[in-house]
Amino acid sequence: MRCPRCSGVLEMQPIGEVQVHECGRCHGVWFEKGELNKLAEESYPDLAWMDFELWKDQELLSVSSSALICPQDEQGMASISYGESEVLVDHCIQCGGTWLDAGELQNIIGYLMDEADAMPASEYAKETLAEAAELVTGDKGLAAEWRDFKTILRLLQYRLMVENPKLQEELLAFYRASPFK
Repeated sequence: MRCPRCSGVLEMQPIGEVQVHECGRCHGVWFEKGELNKLAEESYPDLAWMDFELWKDQELLSVSSSALICPQDEQGMASISYGESEVLVDHCIQCGGTWLDAGELQNIIGYLMDEADAMPASEYAKETLAEAAELVTGDKGLAAEWRDFKTILRLLQYRLMVENPKLQEELLAFYRASPFK
């Protein structure tokens, strides 16, 4: 396969446990369908519950035609800009693959981390309920959905403690006084 950005040769490279196609010249990366989510689940478990799907919230998207051609099926790709994230990815509608220029993966991760850090406890509570529903309706399998549910529940707990330091003090005092440690 050829790089859609600079026409260099794409070679298989591991990123964590995922084998992707990377351009040795411009260092862009081609993710076949599902590989970006797989990488997220393995390498960034605290972000995996967000499904790493930058285009799942349709109202936040700005989609335009990309000048790039898909390295897999040679179809035109779409450029997808997500909200105010400054993340712009090239995605093939036909095969589901995603092209990320050098540094864009780190930009996506940084954006998702900032989004998770800024989320108030009330939003974490809503996301916890959504993840609970996905235990039954989710398409990632029960083990992965359960892992996502436990992660968001833990993050909700952290956010509650940050937003309510008095509650944290009371719980700590209760724990210290409890004979059932």
